[in-house]
Amino acid sequence: MVFHFLSNILHVWEQLGTESTKSETPYQKADVQGKWLPQRLRCLIIGESPGAPGSAYFYDPIPPTGDDPVIVRRLLLQALTEVKILPSPSLETFKDSGFLFDHPIRAQLAMAEVRSERRNAERFESNLAASATHLPPLIDRAQSVWAMGWIARNAVVRLVPSITAKRRSLTPPYRLNEKIFVSRYFTRYTTQEKANQLVKQIIEFIPRLS
Repeated sequence: MVFHFLSNILHVWEQLGTESTKSETPYQKADVQGKWLPQRLRCLIIGESPGAPGSAYFYDPIPPTGDDPVIVRRLLLQALTEVKILPSPSLETFKDSGFLFDHPIRAQLAMAEVRSERRNAERFESNLAASATHLPPLIDRAQSVWAMGWIARNAVVRLVPSITAKRRSLTPPYRLNEKIFVSRYFTRYTTQEKANQLVKQIIEFIPRLS
């Protein structure tokens, strides 16, 4: 048991590294804190990870032509536009409307590792989700928090002491408290129409922009 515990700690340490030795995360490379954090954070959206190494990142420039390679971004921006929360599907209007997208796991990991963390997260046992200490300051600052998927739910439950861990489905979307709500991850919705339907379900959880 002790060996298993120490192995888990070592795994987390290897993935997270230290600030002086680890390579820059996509969040750092895109200077999200400096360029994309709204002055008034209306809604913090928490995903799971920025994909496999080399994947396009949420805050990378959107291609002017062709399909957006970041599926969650393409579905999310269009769905928020469809319900009139955003005036147009762009990163600029996303920020101007008070939204920020972040992940409990900021490093790009092999998808097999992410799937393993996701399975653990269903039981609130993801070490990487529980180690997302960069999230509490953003959670405190946000008017609302959308935890999208198992890893995001695991993170907020472990990082917000007032929330009790209760195993249940992610559908339909539901509140964990007055500020935080959860849903399935957006890429589980295979069409834009289904993504739009999800946003219509959670629109009442997002405060008006004032």
